[in-house]
Amino acid sequence: MDLDVESFPRLRVLPECSLNDEDLHIKAVGLRPHQRVTLRAHVYSESRKHRFESHARYEADDRGVVEVEKTPSLGGSYRGIEPMGLLWSLEPAPEDASKRPRLVKLNVQKPFIYTFQLIDDDDENKLMHSTSVERWYLASYVERHLAQHGTADGCLYLPQKKGASDPLPVLLDIRGGVPFLVEDRPSLMASHGFAVFSINYFRKMMEGRVVMHEKCRYFDLQIFLDLFEYIALHPRLDINRVGIVSSCLGSVLALQAAARLKDLIPIRCVAATGCLDFLGYQIGLKLPDGSTIDPYNTADHCEVVEDKDGGFIWQLNDFNAYDNLQGDFLTPVEDITCPLLFITSGDDQQLPSYKRMTAMKDRIEKVGKGHLLESIYLEGTGHYVDAPYLPVCRQNNMDPTLPYPVFSINGGDPRLHAYGLNKAWRKSINWFRCQLNVTETYRLDWLDSNPSVSHLSSKL
Repeated sequence: MDLDVESFPRLRVLPECSLNDEDLHIKAVGLRPHQRVTLRAHVYSESRKHRFESHARYEADDRGVVEVEKTPSLGGSYRGIEPMGLLWSLEPAPEDASKRPRLVKLNVQKPFIYTFQLIDDDDENKLMHSTSVERWYLASYVERHLAQHGTADGCLYLPQKKGASDPLPVLLDIRGGVPFLVEDRPSLMASHGFAVFSINYFRKMMEGRVVMHEKCRYFDLQIFLDLFEYIALHPRLDINRVGIVSSCLGSVLALQAAARLKDLIPIRCVAATGCLDFLGYQIGLKLPDGSTIDPYNTADHCEVVEDKDGGFIWQLNDFNAYDNLQGDFLTPVEDITCPLLFITSGDDQQLPSYKRMTAMKDRIEKVGKGHLLESIYLEGTGHYVDAPYLPVCRQNNMDPTLPYPVFSINGGDPRLHAYGLNKAWRKSINWFRCQLNVTETYRLDWLDSNPSVSHLSSKL
């Protein structure tokens, strides 16, 4: 019996409820042979203020079937065979385009709801069928706990399946400079068998709960010491299997911690994405002995220009300005003794991250520690390396609380950015599973859910 034979057109999108890093299987059935149709998708931001949409045109086969995994798109938001193209090609609806919103998950306790429509191109764009699916960041077996210990606070994501990995390996998630807790990456990573602590550090700096000077705010490395104390006291967490996953400013701070706290806490490994090799942008460092390190003055290399839509664009005016820097603000990567993973974006237009991370790589290799470092390059990927299948955000409002918009330029080619996110996500998950010796299979849908070390080496 041919399950694709239907008496009327239908659009099947499976699974109806999935985690955000799972693939969707999209198929239109019950069409006329070689019928021309358009598949449309849309999703709303959490506030429902912004709508993101995409579309692609297809021709049914001899059976009246369009299978997105096998059938090439003839045009629209993308062309060719792109199984997840309707998701990664989403763009703000025309009425929202000038606001340049970014689709980002803040409340992981609710899903994104994606709606898919099947349109008849030959009958005045008639809607033939519509269906919706839920995309979650929080697995049903992962518990979310707000946590605080000493100077550190944030959110702990704890898988409830007990098995070979207990006590659980831990990832400390530290993001860029946003004044709120960003939970999409840590909650989704926890579905793969890690306990993940998302560090809510930048809000504390903005509230003045760390040492602050008139022109500079200082990140207190005591936060990492307190986090390791918290882990040591927790009955289900393994103090000897702790890694750090980081991006942007968070990566600068993670690498500073790995270098300067190596004799105080057992950091097992660090993955850093899209960062610089120095303290800058008015963020300094407070050391455990109470002394501080001032950041490099980056103000001379930045400019804010007026935007055509009534706002302003923040940008660097010279990506070569940071060559030949000298000073304590440089991250002492030569002192790091744990394995590192550098993830570099080929089209990061917000920061010269590829160039500065390459400089760190050269310094690490120069002192004979190249064996500790693995790096991957993401062609055409912009600054924001999120979880898979979120659309690229080339520009976005840096701080919606300001009375006028200030946009950042992020870069990224939509198709290449999508490939880069998927590559970085799979590499990160499997690299941490290898480094932290995760042996339990939490995700049956995951291609490399239970790899050996040798298998990882050959695959990646």
